[in-house]
Amino acid sequence: MDLSILELFYKRGFNIIAAGIANKTIIGQQQKKFNSKRSLLLNTDLTGSKNVKKVVGTSIKKFKKIDILVNCAGIQFVMPIEKYPEKIWRKMMEINLTTPFLFTKEILPINAKK
Repeated sequence: MDLSILELFYKRGFNIIAAGIANKTIIGQQQKKFNSKRSLLLNTDLTGSKNVKKVVGTSIKKFKKIDILVNCAGIQFVMPIEKYPEKIWRKMMEINLTTPFLFTKEILPINAKK
């Protein structure tokens, strides 16, 4: 899990939020790297609108605003198309396309009120 973009924004004084599925070792490393007052690390599946709404709500509750949305979640599965499983294709589209759409859909109205 490459979190270079989080580190960049964190070093520049922004509060950061990282959400997605990660193992406990990675989460522990990130908790040591980022001060909990300026970071929110959530281990959650982002493929459904319910969890996306929860991440946005928790973020707004903690930080009162979201200035920048960077989508770093994504998966890739390489295989010849004639052997490519539809189930994996759908999961990839869910993570790579639907999740950013859902985050934008939740955050845009909040930021439009500013």
